[in-house]
Amino acid sequence: MPPLLPALNFAPELLLRAQGIKVAFFDVDGVLTDGGLYFSEYGQQHITEKTGQLYAAGETLKRFSTLDGHGLKLLQKIGITPV
Repeated sequence: MPPLLPALNFAPELLLRAQGIKVAFFDVDGVLTDGGLYFSEYGQQHITEKTGQLYAAGETLKRFSTLDGHGLKLLQKIGITPV
């Protein structure tokens, strides 16, 4: 797989608008993860009787990509503080 590189060809108008950005705020779930939940052999999924919604009981795990941290480092490198 080729290395992931940031795009280098941005529209000049976009670069001009982005010059003032100093801080980027992120939520974790679904932004820095794939939004999935992984259940161990001890976890179980249940559907509630009242709403029919799926919920989980037991141990859950979240998957984080190492590329998330790389992206945050790239922001820091160009002077943007990720929060």
